[in-house]
Amino acid sequence: MKKPPGIFNEFYIDGGSPDETRVILHLTEPVSAEEKLKGHFFAIAEVTQGGQKTLAKIERIFREAEQFYYESKSPSVAQSFVSAAHTAKTLFSSMSGLDGVNATIGCVEGKTVRISTSGNLAVWIIFRHKDETLIHDISPAGVDLIDPFSNLIEGEIKL
Repeated sequence: MKKPPGIFNEFYIDGGSPDETRVILHLTEPVSAEEKLKGHFFAIAEVTQGGQKTLAKIERIFREAEQFYYESKSPSVAQSFVSAAHTAKTLFSSMSGLDGVNATIGCVEGKTVRISTSGNLAVWIIFRHKDETLIHDISPAGVDLIDPFSNLIEGEIKL
């Protein structure tokens, strides 16, 4: 029996310097009907400085942002994502020891992709279309490194 295609086939994460960085991938599979309407929430971080305490802080930020995303009562999925980005921004700004962290949170709702970033992280969407592999760089230009998760990039994948 053929498995139905998932929204994500794979992630490629390159921390830049494998001996000095750690990478965290947080990917949520929606379970309830309400969550499925909002799509998939994901978060990725490259940690270039810090140890276990830093990793625990990043995991907390990602979990709370995901919780706000799925539990938001906003009728708009876009507004739910803005709430999640605001939560990540508030937590990130209130915690010390996160100077060496580059992070992205995002969601995929149908063919719409939304991301918000902190630090300097390249983001690409790579997908198969017919017989070719397409790569789109959706990295935010001119990210404000002082104000984390203050940007929002939204786009639609059209094939």
